Amino acid sequence: DLVCRHRYPPVDGSQLQLVVQLLDVASNAPILPKPARRMTGELTIAGGELRFDDVRAELGGAEVRATGGLVRTRPAPDGRTEIAFTVASNNFPVDDGLANLFSEPLHSAIKDRQLSGRTDVDALQLQFLLPGDQSDLPLQTTIDGQLRLDNVGMTLGNDREALRIEDITGYVRLQQSVVTSASGGLRGTMQGCSLQLLRHRLEALSAGFTADAERLVLHSLSANLDGGTLRNAVDDSVALDYTLPSAAAPRGTLRAHLAFDRVDVYTFLDQSGWTNPPYSGTTSGSFQLDRLDGSDLVGATGSGELSVERGDLGVVPLFTAIYAQLPAPERPRFDRLHSSFRLADRRVEF
Repeated sequence: DLVCRHRYPPVDGSQLQLVVQLLDVASNAPILPKPARRMTGELTIAGGELRFDDVRAELGGAEVRATGGLVRTRPAPDGRTEIAFTVASNNFPVDDGLANLFSEPLHSAIKDRQLSGRTDVDALQLQFLLPGDQSDLPLQTTIDGQLRLDNVGMTLGNDREALRIEDITGYVRLQQSVVTSASGGLRGTMQGCSLQLLRHRLEALSAGFTADAERLVLHSLSANLDGGTLRNAVDDSVALDYTLPSAAAPRGTLRAHLAFDRVDVYTFLDQSGWTNPPYSGTTSGSFQLDRLDGSDLVGATGSGELSVERGDLGVVPLFTAIYAQLPAPERPRFDRLHSSFRLADRRVEF
């Protein structure tokens, strides 16, 4: 429905105001994560600007509410079309449609992550600057707000060497991030998150992150792991640095510098796939991974140290004929360990 109001004499230089009532409108705009259906709300056009306060639509089976909307042409010399609004939604699908919010090369980088899951969107502020056909300026996306992830999955790497991170759940705060075809990426924090990685469950995870078309970096990391804790080896430094697959590094490259404290040895080995492991205790230490290409663990380079306390690390292999006369519980066993190690030249040195 369209209502036209014509004012005479003009007020503030404007004499024409249009009010558009949206009733079951559909949109396939390319910047939308999903086609919009059943759109309702009111648009006001006056003074060369379009505004709206409450527009609702269905995208991907979820109801989405957009408020504080503005559409206008930015003053010269910019000249791009500005579209800005705040969006909220519950149980919104997380998939490669989210790549539509961004220009290349981040668009392709997000699609390659094979995203899955759902999210609640809380007052997410979006601004798009769309260039005209004759403009040399890039498409620009600005994003700022909070998401509550639910069972989100993503893939790092390609093909057989891909690493899948599953069941990411918790709060992600996106700090104001500006992305164009020339530069920019996403930055923010994770709070109260959990995820599944290499069979291990990380709980109570908090970290800062930056992500662009080339790298994913986690810093200020803290998490619970197998009864212990995992954190930055150096406070307020980079914990994980993953370079996405590219011509220079076709398999993707991971670097890390982590410390762990009081991790349960039995639980760690069991979660790693060792059925009923014969060892127990708590382990602490640190590990610096200098380089891991793809999933080639044998070819990784790095170094670290670890200690095991209050452990059961096997029978002492000395005087076995004498000790064999003793009942099994009384035979001497290793109960602690300390070692430094180095990974290089496709081997491990202790």
